[in-house]
Amino acid sequence: MGNVPAGPSKPINVVLSRSEILPGDHIYTSRGAYDHHGIYIGENRVIHFQNSVEGTSFASSTHPFGPCSVCGYHSGMSGVVLTCLDCFLHAGNICRYEYGVKPGLSTFLPASPERKWCTAVSCDPPEIVIRRARDLLKDGFGTYNLLWNNCEHFAIFCKTGQYMPLQGGQVNWTLDMLQPFISFPAAVFVLGGNRN
Repeated sequence: MGNVPAGPSKPINVVLSRSEILPGDHIYTSRGAYDHHGIYIGENRVIHFQNSVEGTSFASSTHPFGPCSVCGYHSGMSGVVLTCLDCFLHAGNICRYEYGVKPGLSTFLPASPERKWCTAVSCDPPEIVIRRARDLLKDGFGTYNLLWNNCEHFAIFCKTGQYMPLQGGQVNWTLDMLQPFISFPAAVFVLGGNRN
C-alpha cells in the first residue's frame, strides 16, 4: 500500500475547478455544518457514502420533482452511491483531501483547520482507489455512523485500503469540541497516545 510517495507540503483546503480534479481524487464539499466526502472516478461522476437522512434531505432539495436526469440520483438513496458531480456538490465548491502531507506544527494541532483536510498517510494509485470505490458500490461499506463509519472514512479507505476511524475530520472536530471538557491525560488515552 501507499505507493504514492509523500511530496512537499501542499496547499490545504483550496477550492478547485472541475478541470483540476483527477480520477481517484478524494474530494469533499461543504454542506453547511459538515463536509461531505467522496471519490471522483472521472467523467463527472463521484462514488460516496451517505446515511438515509442525508440522502433524503439532500436529494429532495436538489431534485424536488424526481430523480436527477443525469445520474438518476433520487430522494431516499443511501449507503454507497454513484452520482454525477453536480449531485455530489449540491452547489458547493470542490476541495481535494490531501495525502502524504508532511507534518508541520500547524498541520496537526487541535485548533488547526487544516487538520480536517489532510493526512500524513500516503495513498494508493488512482486505479486501485477507483477499483476499491467500485467494489464498495457493489458490496457496501457497512452501516453509516457519524463518528465511526462515515463518508470520510469511506473515502480514506478507498484511498489507502486502511480503515482509520480516528483519522477523519468529523472525529477530529468532535474531539476538538470535547477538548475543554476532558483533561489532557484523558485526551491522550482516547487518542491512543504514547506515555513514554
